[in-house]
Amino acid sequence: MQRHFSIVILLTLLKISLYAMDDSFILEDQFEQTHQKKDLLGQKFIIIGGKLEHKDLRKQFIQKVREAISKDITIVNIIDMHHVPSLLRFYARGKFPQKKSQWILLDWSGEVSKKSQFKEHGLSVLLFDTANQMQYRSYETAIDTSRIKILKNKLEAIQ
Repeated sequence: MQRHFSIVILLTLLKISLYAMDDSFILEDQFEQTHQKKDLLGQKFIIIGGKLEHKDLRKQFIQKVREAISKDITIVNIIDMHHVPSLLRFYARGKFPQKKSQWILLDWSGEVSKKSQFKEHGLSVLLFDTANQMQYRSYETAIDTSRIKILKNKLEAIQ
């Protein structure tokens, strides 16, 4: 009996660790279009994630990154929306930019935010290479040009 219990615990821990390693996602934007991480395979990209409350910091940070790095870099903007009740989702979608070029991924369940270890306060910034492997992570609570320069250097170092 004890041996079976140990095997069950071991298999459960293995499943949990494999789940934690899987950082893929399938999320909808405010236009109900589906986006997947695997669609970005072959290109370098940055994920900026966090809570809705940090929208001003997010907007300013993205603007500074685009100015310093490149307007062509793909920035995947993910907002943890798990605290929004189901009945208010339609209303919440309408509060985001209505330009198709300004899509934002909405994490309604909070699972992507949890798996990606987005911080509670501020923004989580994750840099990925062309094989979808994370190469750099930072947490931003203010606009700091020296930290954006570090991000730029890390991006340039990726082959």
